[in-house]
Amino acid sequence: MAHLDYDPPLKQAVQDVTRHIAYLKAERNLPGCSVALVHGDEIVWTEGFGLADHSRGIPASPRSVYKIASLTKLFTACLLMVLREEGMLNLDDPLSQYVPTVRVMNPFPDPQPLTFRQIAAHMAGLPTNVTEGEKAAGEDANTRDLLRWLRDTELILPPMSQYHYSNVGYAVMGHVLSVIGGMPYRKLLRHRIIDPLGLKSATFELKNVPKDRLAIGYRPYDEEGPKNGRPLRTAIHKDPGITAPVGGLYGSVLDLAKFVSWQFYKGARAPDRPLGTLALREMHAPVAVERDWTGGTSIGWRTGIISGFTYIGHMGGLAGYSSEIIAVPRLKLGFVALTNMDSTVGGICWGALARLIPLYAERLAKSE
Repeated sequence: MAHLDYDPPLKQAVQDVTRHIAYLKAERNLPGCSVALVHGDEIVWTEGFGLADHSRGIPASPRSVYKIASLTKLFTACLLMVLREEGMLNLDDPLSQYVPTVRVMNPFPDPQPLTFRQIAAHMAGLPTNVTEGEKAAGEDANTRDLLRWLRDTELILPPMSQYHYSNVGYAVMGHVLSVIGGMPYRKLLRHRIIDPLGLKSATFELKNVPKDRLAIGYRPYDEEGPKNGRPLRTAIHKDPGITAPVGGLYGSVLDLAKFVSWQFYKGARAPDRPLGTLALREMHAPVAVERDWTGGTSIGWRTGIISGFTYIGHMGGLAGYSSEIIAVPRLKLGFVALTNMDSTVGGICWGALARLIPLYAERLAKSE
């Protein structure tokens, strides 16, 4: 970790970021937040704000473990690419080539089976979620329920016509990847991604999270406002079941900082780098762009422009938790934020990078 005292300009920028986060925390009545700044292969700065556990007065820290929600999809997308690199599939293969029961009704012209690339980029035209009340949406739903529901469901958009975020797509894709990989999804992800990267806190099981490191998830205040300075309700932790590939992971900002640093890796695949430079670059490249060309979608990531530089990013949210990663590959710069309350992470990473990019851009220009 960088010694900020030896780098006054960076220290000043980090102080500005700290004030920005403290302001958002107060404005949103955030219980707690943990953040990490990454540059290249170095975790430059990490910090915790507020409390991970109000009832026990445990401060939020870089080691606090949160539900990372839909950031899990980035790991699922990386798993897809790892299996592709191992020659087990192609991105434009139909999922039904590997699991024939993956079918959906396509009412649009020139219907074709859905492909991995379409689903990974949220360009398949699938619904966002399973229809409420359906068996496939219940706590005890299994893969058979999900595929049965999908078979009886129509696409809502023609594939490759428009971005439409789909949890359903990633749940189905995670199942197909487990079939191709020959083991359950959770075990496959650990074997191919989590353990090679050394993500020590990453887990799907709450029982594996030390109680003194778990960030308790809180729901937002109701119309009566805060009581005794504390959020009103705590989130309930449930096993993610078939939605594990969608948003089931727990992790810390230290884990996610390693994940972000991997995105800047230069070199071939290695035991501790499950994807090499070319595959990572392919993941970051847009599969499709918005109609106004202001942003796009890639294999797992959203893309756009921040302070004149292309970024890759993703947000996540579940009851009691919100999460975000934004990375700028050209600068090898990334920021991670995890909070323990719903819908509260927006603006933390963006505001932090807006304060950091000028410094790193200037340094890059001088080095070239």
